[in-house]
Amino acid sequence: MSSTLLEPEATVTVASPRDVVDKLSLYLWTPVQYRQMAEAGILAEGEKVELIEGVIVRKMTRNAPHGAILQIAHRHLFTLVSGKWEVRSQSAIITNDSEPEPDLAVVPGPVGRYGVEHPSSSEVLFVIEIADSSLALDRRKASIYARGGVPVYWIVNVADRQLEVFSEPDLLKGVYLRHDILTEDKLADFTLAGEKYGPLPVRDFLLPVRL
Repeated sequence: MSSTLLEPEATVTVASPRDVVDKLSLYLWTPVQYRQMAEAGILAEGEKVELIEGVIVRKMTRNAPHGAILQIAHRHLFTLVSGKWEVRSQSAIITNDSEPEPDLAVVPGPVGRYGVEHPSSSEVLFVIEIADSSLALDRRKASIYARGGVPVYWIVNVADRQLEVFSEPDLLKGVYLRHDILTEDKLADFTLAGEKYGPLPVRDFLLPVRL
């Protein structure tokens, strides 16, 4: 009677889902593909998303302080630059790999020049993001705006009642060489295309303190 020799069972290592995901490569969308999806209805009309470094990201819900500060900042900017520059609110700008929708952006006029396509980041003079729950993402966007050549980027930090000012972009490294944090009692320099419009009180871009 013959016998069958059984080989030892091979040891099988099963990867965890986290390991598998970490080794996957994301498919990164270009701004052109992103707009084509929107035009084809793949992205629902009114969908609150933006393209960040090739990834479609859902935008955070804006709360009441965010909305109020947006109105305050828009009013200040419009008063300062109206007649020479245009102020766009929560409208897209285009970079090589992203299509963010900053809370406010100052761009050359007239408005009609953007009737076919959003402004490119190389046209944008100044960007503001109002950050409460979105602070980490808004800081990440500094790299996008720097690579895109936006000269000055402000983050209105709602929780800490301060202004983060990014300037002197290095397009190759994708960083701003200068990053100043200004408390509400300070003044912020504000210059567009070499023309000074400031300094401006940081407090003017914050809500009054409730006693």
